[in-house]
Amino acid sequence: MLRAASGFIPVALIPLCLFHMMQAFPERWRLRGLVLGIGVTQCAVPLARLLSPLLLASQGWRSLFLFEAGLALLSFAAVELLRLPQAERDRVFWPLDLLTSVLMGGGLASVAAMLGLGRWEGWLQAPWIIISLIVAIAALLTAGAIKTRRTTPLLNLRWLGRGEVARFAVAVFLARIVLAEQDVARATVRSLGGTTRELFTLSAIMLTAPPAASSPAPSR
Repeated sequence: MLRAASGFIPVALIPLCLFHMMQAFPERWRLRGLVLGIGVTQCAVPLARLLSPLLLASQGWRSLFLFEAGLALLSFAAVELLRLPQAERDRVFWPLDLLTSVLMGGGLASVAAMLGLGRWEGWLQAPWIIISLIVAIAALLTAGAIKTRRTTPLLNLRWLGRGEVARFAVAVFLARIVLAEQDVARATVRSLGGTTRELFTLSAIMLTAPPAASSPAPSR
């Protein structure tokens, strides 16, 4: 149950981290806070690689799960203590949102299943892959058409299509590609006979790299 909750909770915690980091900076430095917040969120995996061996050596999986639950409780306490400013609220949930949510959720789930299992089943050998792709494209296009025609859409696709948002999405995508090399580096070190000590050193370097690379430059 803890592992399942850990998969759902970061979906909400990562945007909260970004919002809190932006609020910690003056208004003219909000974008720097956003960049720094993105860099901080990338420290989770290297930090886990550093702490997990020590916790497992203490009391096994019990200490690891208790530490993880403790971090979640501390995060919840911090969010309750440091409240974000009140945002504008509007009624955006309508019955039509149920249909678009089913279409978008089903389309994205089909794409995820196709990309995850396609290499095992065979891209052209399994008929369900082609069917899933066709259904996913139709569902996503239908949901997008409904969203763009509404005055108060739950997902504002017109705003997502702006140039600033597109450039930001490309930057985040490139950052994710670079961070994906972390797993490749760990697998390479392990395949070359690296011990826990070498992996510990590699994780320490990965932990310090994202904040250093995303730290805002001092203004003159």
